[in-house]
Amino acid sequence: MGLYMISIASADVYYQGNYAAHADDWKDSILCKVAGITSVVSSEASVFLIMIISIDRCVHVLAPFKLQLHLSVRGARVVELIIWALAAFLGILPTLIPAFVEGKFYGQSGVCLALPLTVDRPAGWHYSISLFIGVNFVAFLVTLLCYISIYCMFQMSKQRIVGKRNKSKEDMRLAQNIKLASRMALVVGTDLVCWLPIIVMGLMSASGTLTISAQVYAWTAVFVLPVNSSLNPYLYTLASIRQRKQKSAENRSMKYEEKTMEASIFDDTSIISAFTSLPSPSPERLIEWVKRNQRSLGRLEVDVIQRDVTKAVERMKESGLWNDVILNLHQIAVQADGAGRIIHAFVVLDSSLTFLESRDEDLTTILENDGNIDILLNMIVRANTSK
Repeated sequence: MGLYMISIASADVYYQGNYAAHADDWKDSILCKVAGITSVVSSEASVFLIMIISIDRCVHVLAPFKLQLHLSVRGARVVELIIWALAAFLGILPTLIPAFVEGKFYGQSGVCLALPLTVDRPAGWHYSISLFIGVNFVAFLVTLLCYISIYCMFQMSKQRIVGKRNKSKEDMRLAQNIKLASRMALVVGTDLVCWLPIIVMGLMSASGTLTISAQVYAWTAVFVLPVNSSLNPYLYTLASIRQRKQKSAENRSMKYEEKTMEASIFDDTSIISAFTSLPSPSPERLIEWVKRNQRSLGRLEVDVIQRDVTKAVERMKESGLWNDVILNLHQIAVQADGAGRIIHAFVVLDSSLTFLESRDEDLTTILENDGNIDILLNMIVRANTSK
C-alpha cells in the first residue's frame, strides 16, 4: 500500500495545476495500472492473511492439543506464499481480460482504483463487487466468527478456572493462546473498521440507494483504505514491546520464586546450591582458606565447621539429596569474620564456586600437621558411611 500511495502522490505533484488537461493520459498510463494492481494486491493479501491468522488462533484456542490442526512454521510460510500469489493473481487478472482493458478497469478514477462506489456499470463492475464486497465480506465474517468463538471459550475457561488453586497444563496453554488472540484482535479490529465503510458504501451504491461523490471516492482511496496498513506496524510494535516487558517481568518473578523456594528448603544457609545467592562476604573453599591464611584451624573453628556441615547433611537427608552426594573436603566452604576467624561453613552442591586443587608442598605440610583436619576428615567419613 505504501508503493500505491507513493505512485499517486508522485502523479499528483507531477500534474499539479494542470491535471484536467492530462487526466485521460494519466488514467491510460502504465503507472496508473501498476498503482491499481499494487493497491489490490496489498489490500487483499492483508484481508486474507488476517483471516488465516484468525482461523489459526481460533483452532489453537478451541483445540490446543490437536497439534495436527496447528500451522507449523513451514506450513505458515507455504500459506503465506499462496496468499500473496492469489492476491497478485486477483490484481493482475483485470489487465488480462480484453473487455476490462478496453473499459479502463483501473482507469475509472483518478486514483486508479476500481472500488464499486458509483452507480455506473463500467466494464468489470461485477468483478469489483465480487472482489471488494463479496470476497472481503466473507473473509471478515469468518474472522468475526473466529473471535466470537475465542471470546466464548474465554468466558467458559474463566468460569472453569475460578476456584482452582492450581492450573492444569491445558488451562495454562489455553490462557496463553487467548492472550495471543487478544493481541491480534486489535489488528483485526482496525482492518475491519477500515473496510466496513467501503463494503457498506459499495452495497448501497450497487443497489442505487446512494450516490458517492468524487471527493468521497478520493478520500476513501487515499485515507480510509491505507490507514490500516499504516497502523499495523505500530500495533505490532506496541504488542511486541508489551510482550517483551511481560516476559522480562515473568523471568524476574520466576528467578525470585526459585530463589525463595530454595531458601525455604535450606533456610539455615548451610548448603550452597546453584539457585541460592552467595552470602556476603562470599565464602571460599576450606582448602583455599587454609592455603591463604597459612595457619592451622582453631578448635572453635573446627566446632563451627562440624556444626554447620552436620546441619547441612541433615537437611540433605530430609530433602532426599543425600543419596546423590559424596562428601569430600573440597566441598566444604567457609566464611570468616573481619578478624579472619571462621564463623560459618557450607557444603557446596555444585561446581560453580571455583577452586584450585593445590598440591604445593606448603599446603600439604599444613594439612598433614593439622590434627583438626583429621577431625574433619573423620567426620566426612562418618557422614558418607551413614547413608
